Amino acid sequence: MSIKKEQNIIKALQSAGLNKNESIVYYNLIKSGPKGNIVKILTNNLNLKRTTIYSIIKKLKKNGFIKELGNSTQSKGATIFAAIRPLKFFNMIVSNKKKELDELEELSLMYSDRLEDIYFKSIEYSLEDIHDCLKPYFNPLVEKGWKIISYIAEFKTATIDHDTFDCKLEAPNSKFFNQVGFLLFKFDYDIEKDSIAQKYFIKMIKRKGKEEILFNTDLEDIHLIETKVEYYGIEFPAFIMDIDLNMIQNSKDFKFLGDLVKKNTDMKSKDSFSIGITLIITIKDQMFVLWGESQEILVDVVELILNIS
Repeated sequence: MSIKKEQNIIKALQSAGLNKNESIVYYNLIKSGPKGNIVKILTNNLNLKRTTIYSIIKKLKKNGFIKELGNSTQSKGATIFAAIRPLKFFNMIVSNKKKELDELEELSLMYSDRLEDIYFKSIEYSLEDIHDCLKPYFNPLVEKGWKIISYIAEFKTATIDHDTFDCKLEAPNSKFFNQVGFLLFKFDYDIEKDSIAQKYFIKMIKRKGKEEILFNTDLEDIHLIETKVEYYGIEFPAFIMDIDLNMIQNSKDFKFLGDLVKKNTDMKSKDSFSIGITLIITIKDQMFVLWGESQEILVDVVELILNIS
């Protein structure tokens, strides 16, 4: 057999889980066949120290990949070692990997949610961390059990005429998604009277919103349907975030919705499913952009905006 082919075999054994020296020793025992070999012969054949070979054989034997055949009659009673059949070796590797995978899945079920909670708690923001202009809105929400889990502030420059506050909140009561987006553009003038600027920002919000959803999920497409929604007798521009039903069923990120669709006869009869809403509220020098799983989950935030602004 060519050197290159033997090197490929060594690499294959390494891919199966052995290190390089273990692969070399095991392969050389395979070449010795069922009759096996003694360590002295292996030392002569390989560029490895005798003590290293003994250490490797001990480990391979412990893992069940080689076995003792007894003592040699020609070499002062030295122990003969033989590799188990390659087919049995790979069956053992596959079986062990499946067992490891089962254990990993069990660990994931036991700890993933718990670790997610710890992860998000570690990035939770307090009211002291955020800009003063947000505190009147967020303080009542925090008192109700809401959490601030993301906060980015960008202030106006020579080329940008507004401050931007991009936040994510965690709502205490939700059906599917507990995150609520809170985006505030703060201008130096009354944008409520500037319909052209409003149209520009709404168009930009729609485009960037779609881009962000597609970038952060495994969805191939999403429909943002322009509409108007009413809160406290006032209509506001909004987008309904709609996904084709077959896309939900093929999505790993929205697997829980896919499972829900399978159980719900009414949902199965629909072509698409709404995963949320984006709402735009413009008051004086401020434009608020909110998003969440439903119109209902935004009620508390909308009420504060209308009462304070």
